[in-house]
Amino acid sequence: MSFFSKIFFLVFIFSTQAYALDLNAIYLSSCAREVGLITQVNSTSITMFNIKGQMVKLPRYEIVGLASYPLDKFPVQKMELGNNAPAVYSIRTLYNSKIVDFVSGWPIRFSKDKVTFLSEKGEEITFSRSSIWEISEQPVKKEYRFTQTRSKKYDFYHPASLRKCRKSVYGSGKRLVKVYPQEFVSDPVNLKKRFDKFATDRKVIDMYNRTQSFYAVPEVYKNQTTLGLWTFGGARHGASNNRANNWTPILENQFSSGPFGYQHIFTTGANTNDYFIHEEPQTQMYYNFKADYFHLAYYIDPTLILMGKRYRWFDDELGNEEYRINDMSFVELGFDFGHLSLLMQFSSEVQIGYKDSEDYFYDGSLSIGKYGLAYRNHLFFGSFLVGTALENVRSDDFKDENGNVIDFKISEFNLKFLRVNFGQHLNDKWSYKVSYIKRDLTVTDSEFNTSIISNEMEYKYSYKYLFKSLISVESLSTLDKDYNFLKFGISGNLVF
Repeated sequence: MSFFSKIFFLVFIFSTQAYALDLNAIYLSSCAREVGLITQVNSTSITMFNIKGQMVKLPRYEIVGLASYPLDKFPVQKMELGNNAPAVYSIRTLYNSKIVDFVSGWPIRFSKDKVTFLSEKGEEITFSRSSIWEISEQPVKKEYRFTQTRSKKYDFYHPASLRKCRKSVYGSGKRLVKVYPQEFVSDPVNLKKRFDKFATDRKVIDMYNRTQSFYAVPEVYKNQTTLGLWTFGGARHGASNNRANNWTPILENQFSSGPFGYQHIFTTGANTNDYFIHEEPQTQMYYNFKADYFHLAYYIDPTLILMGKRYRWFDDELGNEEYRINDMSFVELGFDFGHLSLLMQFSSEVQIGYKDSEDYFYDGSLSIGKYGLAYRNHLFFGSFLVGTALENVRSDDFKDENGNVIDFKISEFNLKFLRVNFGQHLNDKWSYKVSYIKRDLTVTDSEFNTSIISNEMEYKYSYKYLFKSLISVESLSTLDKDYNFLKFGISGNLVF
């Protein structure tokens, strides 16, 4: 590039006006038009803030065309509002682990992931929908003062099909700026689609304001998919001779329709779960969705179907006076309001294996109801679940050499359960979760008191890789003995 070419290029760059705002010109019959920003649309009329500093309402049936003009800012110093003015919304966002004020004004443009507001100072601010943490409706003033550093005259040229219309100049400055239309729509069907879409998008913002009271955070689940593996040592409940929890791929899909909207998570593979009766990774198909004040979760261990009768604990897996327990299925539903959630598991089946001091082995299932509360905010989350089960379980048969049944026992199993979880997001990369599990099992004359403390850490690297570690200690006390079991696992995941 020659020296003169470089000079011309630099002059062109620095002399070109950057246009970020799209003004609308709504054409009525007989070349009449209003130029400004559309702020509200309903089935009969359109509300606009025009560049004369007035709020006007235009009947939809009179509109014959819509043009858009690119401009650097909204050329108004003062805006006067009348009755039934559009609502003013205040948006707060999360910044440095604090919820702070972000913008207050009127939504004027929408896309799938972003919203553009005209602020109370007359500035155009575009932001991601996911950055909305709180939204509230503010009182509407009769007059707003917009920040303007300079005044210009604007000549908004008519579209080619309306070039015979009389030219009109807006503003009182000395410098005249000619602005040409980027787009012109006159087809009635397309006009209706444009205005209806604006009305629908505007209602979504209204919906955010109505439904946010049912969400502890705007998005419990994000739009992401995770693929990974767990490797775990010392498993006592999440795996058995016929059930593995090592090197079983985890596929976790999270979906969010947007803040304060429908969200769900679906997990397959071996993973941990805050609702389990133990802390270890276990093979699962888990689905949980949230919509407004209601959430519903469903879990089943898929190996229960694949293995059939072989899905059980076996005699040679347990020593005398020892038991193992794992979740088979549950349905959890609850109601959410503010930062609190009510948790209810009406249908929860756990599998238990137990060998007593006389070498009788029991293998069966218990129906346990669990109830609790959960709390979440932008910094931490916590929950607790309690449950009880009381059922009679038949032992395996003692048989002689010819296979004849010579003895068996039926014992009463009384199980009491408590689980407490607490977690915190330290920053965008690090988070942790601590769990405490207490199980008290009474079988006829035997008692087992189990306490488990686990710590799960998460580290997200470069927004593409997620690493987890889990370390836990299980303490088991019987009438005669005390045991301690150390468990440890790590997981690596890709995030899409």
